[in-house]
Amino acid sequence: MSKDDPSSVYDIAVQEKGNKENIYYIEVKASKAKISTFSFEMSERQWKFAGDNKGKYQLWFVSDVLSKEPLISGPHDPLLLEEQGELKKETKIETVYLCKVKLKV
Repeated sequence: MSKDDPSSVYDIAVQEKGNKENIYYIEVKASKAKISTFSFEMSERQWKFAGDNKGKYQLWFVSDVLSKEPLISGPHDPLLLEEQGELKKETKIETVYLCKVKLKV
């Protein structure tokens, strides 16, 4: 969720300089632990937004965030990860998915 808008379906919007059409929506998932498999939640709204903005919605994963050299992995397209069998999605409650993805580091 965005600091400025808690109901936002992404954390950061990045627009290419001089090109208002080219915008990317970034959702960051982070962990203090040094891990390569993330379990995280995505709301139904986030999943729909990712589908409506295919190729422009990106997941970025950061692990070991408190270290001097955190591990950063991205960008990842959640729909493509699911399609490739890399992301498993299950319904946690009606509008939130519990997702897990093993990253190739």
